[in-house]
Amino acid sequence: MEVADIAHAPIFHCLYTFVALDENGDETGTIIIREQCVASPDPWQGRWEIVSGTGAYEGLQGNGSALMPGNQENWVGFVY
Repeated sequence: MEVADIAHAPIFHCLYTFVALDENGDETGTIIIREQCVASPDPWQGRWEIVSGTGAYEGLQGNGSALMPGNQENWVGFVY
């Protein structure tokens, strides 16, 4: 996960890269998700969106909301 903050604002942009492996440990594709979070009020809240996919996940789309109580990431939304 890569994290970038916005100076003087409680806003963070995160970029997640998920790599899928088959039963032999070979890569079958990746999914990249961008998330924007607002660190106030508690719990943190935000939005996520699939920005790209490769291999088995090429063309995958999705988006939704995020809620971050404590050290958790709770994503709700749709993948299509």
